[in-house]
Amino acid sequence: MLRILQFTLLILLLAKSANADKPHPIIVSGMCSSASVYDGFYQAMYETATGRWYYKNNNEMFFYFDPSCNGSGASFGQNRWIANNVEPSTTAVNDLDGDGICSFPGYITSTSMAPPTGTNTWRIYCDTSLADVPITITAITPTDRPIDNQQQLYDTVSKDGATKMTNGDQALIAAGTFLCGTCASSVMFYSSNLFGGIICAEGILTCILDGQGTRGILFVDGTDVSNLAIKGIRFHHGTRTGSNSGGGIYMRNGAKVTLEFCALTSCTAYQGGAIAIFSDATLTTYTTSFTSNTATNNDGSNDIFNAANLAIFDACPEGFVGLPDEGEQLQTAGSLAYGSLNSYTSGSCSVCPLGKDRPTDWYDPTSASTCNTCDIAKFRSKAVADCSICDAGKYNDHDNSDASLHTECVACAAGKHLQDQGTTITLHDSEDDCTSCPAGKYSAAAAPSCTNCPKGTYLADNGSDPTLHNDASDCTSCPAGKYSEQVGGTSCTDCGQGKYIETTGSISETQCDTCPLGKHNDVEGLATDCFSCLSGKVAPSPGQVDCTDCPTGTHAPSEGLTSCSQCDVGKHSGVTGSAACSDCTAGKFTSYTGAVVCTLCAGGKHSGQGAAACSNCDEGTFSSPGSTSCETCSDGYDGAHGYIAKGEGNNNCAYCGIGKYADTSVQECKLCVQGKYSVGGVNDSDPGSATCLTCEPGKFTNADQTECLFCPAGKISGVASSECTVCEIGKFADKEGSVECNFCNDEDVLKGSTTAGNSTASKSGCICDKGEYENHETATCEKVMEGVREDKAGMNIFSNFACHDFDGGYGSYLKVDYSIDCDGTEHKVFNIYALVCIVVYPIGIPLMYFLLLRRERKLLDPGHRHFTFQLGSEEKGLEKALQERAKIEEKHPEVLRLAFLYRNYEPMSYNFEVFETNPL
Repeated sequence: MLRILQFTLLILLLAKSANADKPHPIIVSGMCSSASVYDGFYQAMYETATGRWYYKNNNEMFFYFDPSCNGSGASFGQNRWIANNVEPSTTAVNDLDGDGICSFPGYITSTSMAPPTGTNTWRIYCDTSLADVPITITAITPTDRPIDNQQQLYDTVSKDGATKMTNGDQALIAAGTFLCGTCASSVMFYSSNLFGGIICAEGILTCILDGQGTRGILFVDGTDVSNLAIKGIRFHHGTRTGSNSGGGIYMRNGAKVTLEFCALTSCTAYQGGAIAIFSDATLTTYTTSFTSNTATNNDGSNDIFNAANLAIFDACPEGFVGLPDEGEQLQTAGSLAYGSLNSYTSGSCSVCPLGKDRPTDWYDPTSASTCNTCDIAKFRSKAVADCSICDAGKYNDHDNSDASLHTECVACAAGKHLQDQGTTITLHDSEDDCTSCPAGKYSAAAAPSCTNCPKGTYLADNGSDPTLHNDASDCTSCPAGKYSEQVGGTSCTDCGQGKYIETTGSISETQCDTCPLGKHNDVEGLATDCFSCLSGKVAPSPGQVDCTDCPTGTHAPSEGLTSCSQCDVGKHSGVTGSAACSDCTAGKFTSYTGAVVCTLCAGGKHSGQGAAACSNCDEGTFSSPGSTSCETCSDGYDGAHGYIAKGEGNNNCAYCGIGKYADTSVQECKLCVQGKYSVGGVNDSDPGSATCLTCEPGKFTNADQTECLFCPAGKISGVASSECTVCEIGKFADKEGSVECNFCNDEDVLKGSTTAGNSTASKSGCICDKGEYENHETATCEKVMEGVREDKAGMNIFSNFACHDFDGGYGSYLKVDYSIDCDGTEHKVFNIYALVCIVVYPIGIPLMYFLLLRRERKLLDPGHRHFTFQLGSEEKGLEKALQERAKIEEKHPEVLRLAFLYRNYEPMSYNFEVFETNPL
């Protein structure tokens, strides 16, 4: 009875809550290679205290929902669907794996009632760190459960069933007998390439499939890529007539079927009364009994006909230890791959205690009843076949002497982690296998990996002290002035220059506030408000690193200003960064705002300090540029004379200069009167500014009366003369500056001589009158002798050759001018000149004109006489000739250079100018 209860419990565990509310199975895919054990087919197992079911795959991996993975209720780690190798609690409301931390291989934040279907981004521990991985979860729609009638079971497992279950699903059957209603022609159920499970959910062998002696029960035509597991079901009175085989179960086309705790009774067929195996199919049985089955061909295969693969295990199925009860020897045909040909019932199958597992050869009847303590690095905490290597984040350093030390593994301490997912023994056999978390990470106890510190925090310790890496509270918030944009930060980043932040825990550079107008920051990591610009500087835009110096002409009178103010009139700023503008010094001014420098007052003006304009000097005073006051002309010129200042605003005194004097009573310069001069007033020793000086005898004033000049030879002057007087006829002055003229008719000069005119400047100007000649021996003028002609020849060019010979040996003189000696050199030169002129002008020029015109005669006279004769009219002939010559001039423009010789004449008289030019 106890055994029956155990078997029933196992089946019930497998089929717990087999009702309409159980979630559909799921298929998970997309895991990274190091987490591939989490891919695969998952069954919903049990409902947790959250109202959500947890799921398990064939690798003993789990998916479950945890409202708070560390049980603290804090915002961190809330509402996650988790992938874990630890089976969750069904009673805990938080921290379902009971480790007190959020440490697991993967998760996604979601409050859905089942793992989010479709493709979503999960955080998966891949290799050495968490990564964003796209995971696809597909829900497999199962049949309605439990199945309590033939029609529903037929629709679920048969290939043409109306609601055939999806591969991988389980058809859970309610207790009772299923009789054929709608069946296939020769069998009750015909499955094709179906895998999953057909399980009696309410007790071993309480589910009966009855063929009623009229047809076979189950035809398995292949199981695709997996296995069809049949558990706790009795196949009764299945019958196949004629030459058909397998009254209970018929298998072919590579079908793989496992029978656990099943029974085949009173089945009949041509061969293989209970089961027939063909076409590379495989049958594996555990604790399955065969009773009263018949093969009608009498080949001895009343129970099994094996034409493919058959294994009959004489041990309890997975999850149990011990030996089943051995029944009658089976009647089979065909070879047996493993086991013994016997019928088996539940017998003494029982579960190994925690911390122990079945031996490696658990199916060996000689050792199947022994449970062995788990080895070092292993544990067994639930009803599975073998001890397992410790999960990630855990180790077991105990040997196999005490099973109680192998019911669970020891969690790595907080601040450490162990990544291996239970694949390598040597990575789980010592506490030293737990590795300290590096800088920027932390972990709770039993962590497979370290968790990155969240954004806005950092953890600087490099793992030298694991107690500094226990949980998220060990991650220090970034102080004011800093931020951390990445998870796993080992330090925080300073807000840059021109920015600041006063709060802690900042997660982005965008949280760094920009310095406002009027402020700046030239340091990194500023935790307080930015610095106000000093006087003389401004910050016209936000985020300035440095304040800007006010430019010249402006100032910033106080701190924290955003713009500079222009200097007022009368003030200036010649340097950058001024806090205040300076007054213009005396003698300068500015009449506009924003002055960089003050302007010098112009000459004739003056100013005091801070002047916006300069004032004019009074009349009689002057000032130089940049003066603070005006001065009188004499004071300003060291007592010099000859200066005036007429009117107001004089920038200097007017210098009367030479030829003038200064009348300071009316502030005017006046010209010296004729006969007087002025060299200007420059000092007390030459007071020319008050009076003009008188010219001495023999001198006269120049035109601008600036000096006295000597009278030239031939002229004389007295005192204060404005001009010189010419020496009259018969007198001369042969020196400059003469005060009187000398007579020519003087024994010391030439007695009886006179002058040719006024202003004679030397003795040589004294000459004899006409009809007289100079007697050089006596130095007197005497009458010309008889016979000498004094009339002049005509002034023709040829008159140069006409000389008159005087009697008495007085020589030969030119007739037209007796002063020219024909025997002298001068006359000979004139003779040569006259001959050249005769050749060049009277003969040469007319000849040149003639030759030039002669060369172009055909162009100049195109046929004047011919046209006159042809047209019968002198007038028409002339008109025609002129037209033709005009055409020639257009075609031969070079002929126009002679136009001044022929244009005034008719074409046939083109050379008449030659005769007009000849002067002979």
